[in-house]
Amino acid sequence: MCSAKSKLLTFTGMLLSCLEMVFSANTAPDIPVIDQAYSKLSNSITVEWRAVPGATNYMLTAEDGESFIETIVKNSPGTVTGLKPATLYRITIRSINSGGKSQPSPFRKVKTVLAAPILSVHSPSCDSIAVSWKAVHMAAGFSVSLMRSDGLGRMLKQNTTNTSLIFTNLDPGTLYTIKAYAWNANGMPGDDFTYNQRTSPNAPVDVKVAFNSGALRAVVSWMPTEGALTYSVTVFSGLLKLRCNTSSASCVVPSLQCGSEYYVSVTAYNDAGSSEPTDAVSLKTVPCAPVNILIEEDEPGHLLVSWSSVSLGHYYVVFVKSDDGLEVHCNTSYTQCHFQSDCGFTYFISVFAYNKAGQSPLGDVFNYTTGK
Repeated sequence: MCSAKSKLLTFTGMLLSCLEMVFSANTAPDIPVIDQAYSKLSNSITVEWRAVPGATNYMLTAEDGESFIETIVKNSPGTVTGLKPATLYRITIRSINSGGKSQPSPFRKVKTVLAAPILSVHSPSCDSIAVSWKAVHMAAGFSVSLMRSDGLGRMLKQNTTNTSLIFTNLDPGTLYTIKAYAWNANGMPGDDFTYNQRTSPNAPVDVKVAFNSGALRAVVSWMPTEGALTYSVTVFSGLLKLRCNTSSASCVVPSLQCGSEYYVSVTAYNDAGSSEPTDAVSLKTVPCAPVNILIEEDEPGHLLVSWSSVSLGHYYVVFVKSDDGLEVHCNTSYTQCHFQSDCGFTYFISVFAYNKAGQSPLGDVFNYTTGK
C-alpha cells in the first residue's frame, strides 16, 4: 500500500514538471531592462541590456513621433540603424522566444549625434588648403584638423562657428588628411568626415636652356618639384607661343626661328592644380643668314663684299674661296669686307652672322669672276 502511494506521488511530480516545461516553452519571456542606450553615429543608436532567461532574440524599436524602426538582434549590445541625425528617439526592447514577445521595456530617450559636415576642399596656392562646408542641423560649432598623410610634422586644428577656413604655411606638393566634425550646444561631437588633399606644387627652380644652333631647337631643364606630376614649358615671342608638356624634368622645344628672342617659363602641375610659372628666361637664337649681299670690284685687284645687317647679329665672317682652292676670310662687326683678288679667277663667297648662340644658317653661296 505504501509502495503504491509512493509511485503515485512520483508520477504526479513528473507530470507537473513536464507540464511546467510545456507551459514555459509556450510562454513569452520576461521584459528586458535597458542598462544604457547611446548614439555614436548619426544614423544609429546602440542599446545594452541584461540577458533574459529563455529569450532567443530581442526586438529593438526606435520611435521619433513620426516613424519607427524595428531591428531583431541575438544578444546585447544591439544597434538600430537607418535613423535621422540629431533626432530624439524613444528606445524600447522586447525579448522573444517561441512563446511570443514580451511587453516593451521602459523606454529610454536618446538623441542621435550630429551629421558630419561634407567638405569641399581645394589648394588655392602651393602652401595653403581651403576647406568649406554647408551648415549642419543643430550644430553649434565645427572642429577641423589637418595633418600630413605621411605622419610627419604636427597636427593643425581649428575650431570655428563659420563654415569655411584656410590652413596656411603648408608644404608644397604634399598630401594632407583633413578631418572635420560638428558639435552640438552641449559640446557633444558628431560624425566626422575625412578628406585627402594635396597642395599644389611649388614653381620649378634652376631652369636652364641649352640651344642647339644647328637644329634650331632648345632643351629646357629644371630641378624636379616635390609633388609635381607633370610640367608645361611655354616658349613665347610676341604673338608666337610654343608649348612642351612632359612628366620628366626636361623638354625639347623644336622649330625655333633664327634671329628671334624667346622667353621660356616652366609650370608644374598635380591633381591640386598648377604652380606659379617660373620667371621667364631669355633665349636668343642664332641670327639669320645675311641677305642683300653685293660683290663688286671697287678697283682692279680688290673685291668689296657688303650685306645688310641682321637682327641679333653681333659680328660677321665672310669666306672667299678661289677656284684654285685657296680660301681666305674676313671677321668684322661691320657690314662689308675688302679682299685682294687676282685677274681671271672665280671666287665663291658666303657670309655668316654670329652671336653667343652660334652661327647663322647657311645662306646663298655667290660666285664672282674677275676680269682678265
